[in-house]
Amino acid sequence: MINERQLEEIRQSILRDLPRVLEKDPQFVVFIEGLISERFPRRDEFARLLDEFTSFRHEALILGQSGRFFDQVDQRFDRVEQHLGDVDQRFDRVEQRLDA
Repeated sequence: MINERQLEEIRQSILRDLPRVLEKDPQFVVFIEGLISERFPRRDEFARLLDEFTSFRHEALILGQSGRFFDQVDQRFDRVEQHLGDVDQRFDRVEQRLDA
């Protein structure tokens, strides 16, 4: 079993020697990359996810703005519809007067 002192020596050795080992041993690079990819997304995967999120956010903003636009259009149609209802009532009154 490795004690704390030995573990710290190993850690220091890795930090000191890892760059040279990675330069000289492509197989070791693949091994380290595999260990890291189990815990973290690769750079290209992260970039793809970020692009998807940005696209989703952009679509949400557009839909949010268009949603507000359509709400405003609906309100205008409601006002026009109410105005036309008022006009219909006036015509009905005029017809009643003419019939009397």
